[in-house]
Amino acid sequence: MRRLLLSTLLVAGAMLARADESQVTYLGGNGSSIEKAIVATGPKTDFEMTRAETDYLKAHFPDFKMTLQALLSDKGRSYDELDIQDVQGQRHEVYFDITATIGKI
Repeated sequence: MRRLLLSTLLVAGAMLARADESQVTYLGGNGSSIEKAIVATGPKTDFEMTRAETDYLKAHFPDFKMTLQALLSDKGRSYDELDIQDVQGQRHEVYFDITATIGKI
């Protein structure tokens, strides 16, 4: 049992390290709608994409609070809809195009 836990922790640590080292560029729109979804280039897995989304939100909405996350599909593409609340209490819907990494681990 300990070996399994240690192996799991080592794999998770390696995934975190890879996510930190990857160069992420944010393209597309401002994320205010599906049509203006943010496209993060660089992430190769679901985990790395989630990290990129979180990094983006932290940079643009410091101390945000996640209120809802939904997976959406439109015209053959996949999107994360992240509903957040900023420190002033304002709610924002932020859309990320995750087509490139969905289902990749």
